[in-house]
Amino acid sequence: MLIVALMAAANLSYGQTNPQVKPKFKHKVRIATESSGCESGIGICFQRVYDYRTATVGITEVNGKTHLCIERANLNPALSDELMLARSFSFLSDVECDEETTSKFGYYGRLTFLKGNYPIEASENYYIIPIKIKTE
Repeated sequence: MLIVALMAAANLSYGQTNPQVKPKFKHKVRIATESSGCESGIGICFQRVYDYRTATVGITEVNGKTHLCIERANLNPALSDELMLARSFSFLSDVECDEETTSKFGYYGRLTFLKGNYPIEASENYYIIPIKIKTE
């Protein structure tokens, strides 16, 4: 329990020092990896199945860096715990969004989340993941 509390305290630093993190556009996604069939793991799946792994996410830019923000309000407690304990948020390959999904994030054309393992930080309202994207 002490380890969880220490991890939570360490993760709060980003959100406390960057209060600007608040996405203008949000979209519902499943927090899971494509390699698990969108059933488990820490990643994003764009399936329209809404269950306990569904989260509201947004993208925002702070100080020239792009961040994926997972809204903590209404997040299933088990999924919230999983995100708090996870060391990274993984895109095992580039994930390309269709035009409709891209527009829900506030972009035009196509949005691609680039492959990588990104650290997860926590603020009072969001899990914040600095990510790399490409838009076309």
